[in-house]
Amino acid sequence: MLKKLPVLIGLIFSSQVLANGVSAYLPLKQNPQLEHLVEKLLVVGDNAHMMSKPYKTSEVLRVLKSIEHSYPSLYQKLFNELALYKQSDAVTYAKATLAYGNESKSIPNQRGQKVDTYLKLEAGGFANFGNHFGVSVAGIANEDNLLPTQSFVYFGNEYAQVDIGYREHWYSPFNDSAMILSTNAKTLPSISISNVKPITDFDIRYDLFYMKMKTDSAINSGKEIGKKVPGKPHLAGVHLSFAPFDGLTLGANRLLQFGGGDRSVSLKGFAEAFFTGW
Repeated sequence: MLKKLPVLIGLIFSSQVLANGVSAYLPLKQNPQLEHLVEKLLVVGDNAHMMSKPYKTSEVLRVLKSIEHSYPSLYQKLFNELALYKQSDAVTYAKATLAYGNESKSIPNQRGQKVDTYLKLEAGGFANFGNHFGVSVAGIANEDNLLPTQSFVYFGNEYAQVDIGYREHWYSPFNDSAMILSTNAKTLPSISISNVKPITDFDIRYDLFYMKMKTDSAINSGKEIGKKVPGKPHLAGVHLSFAPFDGLTLGANRLLQFGGGDRSVSLKGFAEAFFTGW
């Protein structure tokens, strides 16, 4: 399957070569003030029903224009907050956090970090090189780990942007939790394809990704029932949403864990599992 991914990416990219504009992303669970303002914008803005995160900068800026006169206070606040994202390159945020805790419990939506983490450094930035290529670098450093969050290269156009690296995925319209996929665990490297600009008047948005997970010591063998073998399972996900009319957006998400251990992986096997649930 992996051998055929470059071909798929190439076909998608070449078929839309006349289109324009890849986009950087806004931070996810790392800049509360900005994220709160953006959520307000998506409630009152036009054509703003985005149901997967992180949000693309260009989409948020497009929605922002629709409230310039109707919500001038919110517009001005977000205009100032998003000023850095209008540049071709910028360090968009940097902060340090000191805390004290005596329990080794995980903090929700914080990439597996613990309550007893006492020092945390966070920073992020991006650079666009023309309309079709860019680099995003972001991460968290604490006393135990260096966690890449939004660190990847992206290329393509407004209808098919490819992201390769540590790009995060949040499949839920909710802010505090996501039943399908969120930032609760450490970010893993992935290959993602999504559109920057909604497609057609139905505002079709899609997001597809593939990643290989960390080694699991107890994967069901594909050859012998009940046998457990170690290996790295694969994870793929699809998000699709569209707006049949103004004020209503319908979305669907699908996650599929497959392979690992001595299980072989093929496009045919993946397609059968994806559509039949086997």
